[in-house]
Amino acid sequence: MKKKVILYIFLSACFCLSGNATGSLRHKTGEANYENIFNKANTFYRQKEFGKAITDYKAILKKGFKSGNLYYNMGNSYLSSRDIGKAIVNYERARRLMPRDGDLLLNIRFAKSLMKQGDPASQQFPLINSMERAADYFTLREILLFICAFYWLAVFLAVAAMFFKAARPYLVVLIAALGMLFFLAFIPAVGKITDLNRSAIVITGITDAFFEPLKIAQTHFPLYEGMEVEILRKEGAWFKIKRKDGKIGWVKKNTVELIGI
Repeated sequence: MKKKVILYIFLSACFCLSGNATGSLRHKTGEANYENIFNKANTFYRQKEFGKAITDYKAILKKGFKSGNLYYNMGNSYLSSRDIGKAIVNYERARRLMPRDGDLLLNIRFAKSLMKQGDPASQQFPLINSMERAADYFTLREILLFICAFYWLAVFLAVAAMFFKAARPYLVVLIAALGMLFFLAFIPAVGKITDLNRSAIVITGITDAFFEPLKIAQTHFPLYEGMEVEILRKEGAWFKIKRKDGKIGWVKKNTVELIGI
């Protein structure tokens, strides 16, 4: 899995995300096709018919169209229905597409304030936590563009160093600095790609994590609606999960929902 992630990042950097134009065209075409359904769902939301609004938003998603605003509006509908877990799932999906949206960030904070118990403190190395918080302000695509820029600028300077011997010492320093920036951008990129496949939110009011994937297994620790967990493994109707404080247990699949978009 890690090798595939690293290969994906490297190829994206080398080719500067050449698929952007096609993705944009698909997005614009989808927006034109689904605008009426989206507007109808928004009307249902304003009329406080949140269930109907959610149904229409889901219909758009099933047809393959995704956007930050769509997930944001779904999150608002779930929040108004007091479905905190589903609201946070959709807000987090929206955040991965528009991470600096002020209204979205406020709504995430408000939704999390309604949780019966917040996420436990992370046990990761403090530097990793700081890098992840900084990376939260950027989309995966933006980080890959940074990596692309650092990579090609380093290549350009390396070629320049071959022809300008007098400037070579300074160019070597710049190349080293770019290498460090490349590395610093690479780590959160790996984290974000892994996050797409593993991060999940608890969507039931309260659920127990067990020591084993068995109904008769002993309870290990509780999980509350809205908590974020990492999916480590799947086994039948069970997920092996890790809480932010590092505790590991087994939960039923229907008690959590993957954030992945």
